[in-house]
Amino acid sequence: MKKGDTVKQGQVLGRLGNSGNTDTPHLHFHVMDGPSPLLSNGLPYVFTSFTGQGRITDEQPLFTGGVSNVDPAVWAGPHKNELPLNLEVVSFP
Repeated sequence: MKKGDTVKQGQVLGRLGNSGNTDTPHLHFHVMDGPSPLLSNGLPYVFTSFTGQGRITDEQPLFTGGVSNVDPAVWAGPHKNELPLNLEVVSFP
């Protein structure tokens, strides 16, 4: 992809990683109505579907490269037309 390309449904936009000044791997993206991050407006969005695997119960181990537990009883299951919640582990179809 290059700047100005049109995004299509199902297209891969990025991959999970840990670059820059971050403590843990993550994916960050922003949807906006123009090419300039300073002059554009953010646009609302939702995911048409995803599956919640659960929620991280203790994020502290992630800061030292450890493993955190995921509680499947919290937020697990199919979601439609929503955004994942903070610390929710999800998978996409």
